[in-house]
Amino acid sequence: MSSTTVTTHFSCDANNQARQAIVQAVADGGATGTYTYNFVVFDGQNTSTTGYTSSSVVSINSNGTYTQTVVVYVTDANGCTANNVNSPTVIPPLKRITAIKAQQTRPIDCQGPETVDFTIEGGSNQGYIVKVTGGATTPSVQTITAGVSVASVTFTRTRLL
Repeated sequence: MSSTTVTTHFSCDANNQARQAIVQAVADGGATGTYTYNFVVFDGQNTSTTGYTSSSVVSINSNGTYTQTVVVYVTDANGCTANNVNSPTVIPPLKRITAIKAQQTRPIDCQGPETVDFTIEGGSNQGYIVKVTGGATTPSVQTITAGVSVASVTFTRTRLL
């Protein structure tokens, strides 16, 4: 009997909330009948276990900082076991934005408006939506495609108050 795992890593939903990682164990061979699964999760600080259950899937919450390691133990109807102790499933932490830096690229003056570049550091860089509030800007909402980390915003006020 053997087992493998299929993993869906952490990601963010449309509201920028962390989605759980999903680990599914796939048992192969062994006795005909049902399998039971025990997931042991080390989250970088603590170890937890599901205990043996009929579910081949476990959901893992992001701890925000640490890589998490999952070992799955599978038992068949005859009591034979398999596990992935020698090659556990490794789930890296969700890549979070670590900083947003602003750099003025054109100062406001009598000839035109101010332009500022905002550089996003960290994160998974799978695309961002940048919203600027608190004044007239062009654009006020900007979608940045995957691989790009700079949003250029022009503040449409063209005179000093």
